Amino acid sequence: MSYRHTYAAALESLHEIEELMKGFPGEGKIPAIEIDLTLQKLRNLYELMLMLRDKETESTQAVVTTIISTTQEVEREMTVKEVEVKVPPPVKKPEAEKSVRTIADQFKSRTTLYESLHQTFQGNESVSQGKPIIDLMSAIGLNDRFTFIRELFGNDQKVFESTISELNSATSFNDAYNYMTRQFNWDMDGEAVQLLLDIIRRKYIKGRHE
Repeated sequence: MSYRHTYAAALESLHEIEELMKGFPGEGKIPAIEIDLTLQKLRNLYELMLMLRDKETESTQAVVTTIISTTQEVEREMTVKEVEVKVPPPVKKPEAEKSVRTIADQFKSRTTLYESLHQTFQGNESVSQGKPIIDLMSAIGLNDRFTFIRELFGNDQKVFESTISELNSATSFNDAYNYMTRQFNWDMDGEAVQLLLDIIRRKYIKGRHE
């Protein structure tokens, strides 16, 4: 094939590549079949250029420069379109979300029902501590009862009830005190024992302050 025919074939291939590129979608992925067809025409163009390589003329050099530039542009454009990834902008959290408090935060400073009842019970109990009593079991509050059973009677409720019954039937505070020292190896200065003694004093020692 003469130089003139080879040159014309190369220009025709170049125009075909240009027309194919114009048909590429402006956005999105280029169909694989169109990419393969373009690469095939580029290979054909490359082979034609090899045939023109030995024709060292100014026109040939100009065509080579144009073809190389066009080829690089085609490859660069296809690469950019294939790897292009659109990253969505970060979503900002609304300012109102920062001010939302949890349920625990909203109720953190409020007094619970249990705390209110406990404070009321403790207040009533402190008022009645100085009053004389008739029956020991009735005078022992629920919290104190649990304390006595746990710390003085080894969690044995029956021993607690029988002991309080004996102390309730004593003739005097001294008799009740002596019964406690005989039956139990308690620390008589301990907090739980002193609390029990205070209750017993209110039954047997009236009109006196110790």
